[in-house]
Amino acid sequence: MKKMFMFVITLVALMFIISTGIARAQYQATAEQIKLGTAHWTNGIENPLIQQLIAKPAIVDSTTFEFKGDRNDASAVKHWAGITAHLLAIKAGYVDAKFGGEVRVAIGDKVSYVIQKTTDNKVVIAEYTVPTASQTVAAATTATPTTTHNVVATVAAAQFFGVTSIGEPARLPAYEYAYLG
Repeated sequence: MKKMFMFVITLVALMFIISTGIARAQYQATAEQIKLGTAHWTNGIENPLIQQLIAKPAIVDSTTFEFKGDRNDASAVKHWAGITAHLLAIKAGYVDAKFGGEVRVAIGDKVSYVIQKTTDNKVVIAEYTVPTASQTVAAATTATPTTTHNVVATVAAAQFFGVTSIGEPARLPAYEYAYLG
């Protein structure tokens, strides 16, 4: 009985690992996306999201975040990009709308936060490791993201992953830290 239980637990864990890998593998980023999504030392996570939205507002077409204005109006696009990036950051769990905490970049130029769409037009933010100077840019386009954050439907459904269930700062990757305002 004990062996059967361990077999089932192992099988479930293996299925989870495989399904997570498959889910991540469906996303790939271009060199331009990696460049625009790279968080620099002085930037927060919203900054690379803003840069991507300004460069390519169409990245969120056919979603609830779609830009409805004149794409030739740089000021309007920039304003929309700032608001949209903030909403994306909240809904992906990078910003806590209720208490003002946020996940910030601890080490610049190491990770790229790339806005991507699923096949059913849902938005995710995929985190990619930025290639070093000695690596080719092509390596970035074939890499799978280190993690992805789904952008949930409502702000109320958003879960800030910068804290644990008891309110302590969460254990984040070395390139991120929780700023609890």
